[in-house]
Amino acid sequence: MTFFEQTKIRVNERVAESKLRSAFQEARNRRSVSRADMGLLHSSHRNKLLGVNRHSRLRWGRAVCEELSGFFCDPDGVEHNQPIFLVTLVNKSCTTSVSAADVDVDAIKTRLRSGLRGLSHVGMIEPAYYVNLQKGIFVERRCMSWHLHALVWGISKRELLRPLEVSGRYVSIVPGLMAVDVREVQQGDLPTVAGYMLKSPRSAYRVTKYDADKNGNVLRDANGAARPFYLQGKSKLRPGERITLFHTLKPFYLDKLAVAGGEGTPLLARAKRFALSTHQ
Repeated sequence: MTFFEQTKIRVNERVAESKLRSAFQEARNRRSVSRADMGLLHSSHRNKLLGVNRHSRLRWGRAVCEELSGFFCDPDGVEHNQPIFLVTLVNKSCTTSVSAADVDVDAIKTRLRSGLRGLSHVGMIEPAYYVNLQKGIFVERRCMSWHLHALVWGISKRELLRPLEVSGRYVSIVPGLMAVDVREVQQGDLPTVAGYMLKSPRSAYRVTKYDADKNGNVLRDANGAARPFYLQGKSKLRPGERITLFHTLKPFYLDKLAVAGGEGTPLLARAKRFALSTHQ
């Protein structure tokens, strides 16, 4: 089984498209989907690298995986030749309304990747759909939290994590939750991690607020002031939520949602050339 096949991108995106097509027929907001919108799913658009097109995601995934496997792994193998970290970065300033018409993805990319400046990395920007935010977290009950998943290498975990945490650049939209997550990729897991980085959104996020513990005691901070506790959960996308995410992503191209630096820059450039080639 090849590196790309082990990512399960092909299977996962086929399932995602099937569920989206079903949503087009049954969701309450299905009338928001035009005939032109439905046409964006056609295989003829694969060379455009549309964010909502399954065939584009397969093409993009194959191109990126070809570069990752060639750079990190022996031929026909999946074990990598150096430490690699999966880094997830969140900045609450990169939060948009679900109805936002003009999302400045370039500004979002600049903010999210700022802490990786000077480091070798390849990553993708994607939206996390929050469907029931508590009052005071965001101006609306629902939002899209744009965040970054990136593979980073050429540095130790300690050297990577600490500057990201103390930089002040990253703050979660939900109080108390991590905005920086760094995990070392275990041997043999690089295809799975690459598949996660390259996936289309698959979950909806919900936040529950607790003002007291299970015994009814009010939660307080170190100074004795009342301090609510927030717990984040996720669930599979409902039909209407799939359509909302479809509308959010349909203006965007996968190569434009990608970021890279250091040794990752030529890697990403080659992947883009391959994926955009009309001869493939």
